[in-house]
Amino acid sequence: MHNEEFSFVHLTDIHVIDAESAKLVERAFREIHNLRPLPDFVVIGGDFVENGTQEEFDSFLPVFEKLQIPAYTLCGNHDLVDGIDPTLYQRIFGDLCYAFDHKGYRCIMLDTTHRDYETYSWHGYIRPEAINWLRGELSRLSGDHPILLFTHHGLVGSREDLSCDVENSDEVLALLDGYHLIAGFAGHAHRLRCNKWNRVPFFVNTALSTTRTNPGGEPHGFFVVSLREGEVSVDYHLLSKA
Repeated sequence: MHNEEFSFVHLTDIHVIDAESAKLVERAFREIHNLRPLPDFVVIGGDFVENGTQEEFDSFLPVFEKLQIPAYTLCGNHDLVDGIDPTLYQRIFGDLCYAFDHKGYRCIMLDTTHRDYETYSWHGYIRPEAINWLRGELSRLSGDHPILLFTHHGLVGSREDLSCDVENSDEVLALLDGYHLIAGFAGHAHRLRCNKWNRVPFFVNTALSTTRTNPGGEPHGFFVVSLREGEVSVDYHLLSKA
């Protein structure tokens, strides 16, 4: 299978609360536009806002509309109205689980938000309907078809540092076993991490936010991900000073 070389940007956990806090994202978008080669697309991995309110999304969307390359999004736990309802996110961005093809790769966007009305938690959980969707999605792929997996909560790593924060992560990884997974990408933990499962790297990104800090003190930045001949490389691009 022939796979073309390309790059994309992954950023996440921007936690916008107002127009002022959205300015950092606007700076990041300007720097993305100046990257050479220009990335093919941007993935924003969830937690667009802090409290899931219409007012917060209204502060972010004018900035989002300035992005000049295709963007793909995931819902984060902070994007849920009252911590349980994804309706507002869906009205703005669309499906919670979906996939797309890009230059020979299948990019899988898997929702990990926990929405049990009795036991709501900000930890991740992949609901039965999302598991069934993933099972169906994988059934249409051959074993050698390269896959990039995107989630908000991490699937691999430590529970303590939240690089793995999906309650049923083992169930998901069991479904992926035997497929040609190239890499996984997540946020939520606000830390820079690269953990491995079956020799597959799972990258965890920091928060690009003025309202939330990175526990490890990582400066603001985003991933620039390059794919070449089925190999992945990730650089952490530091934002320039304002």
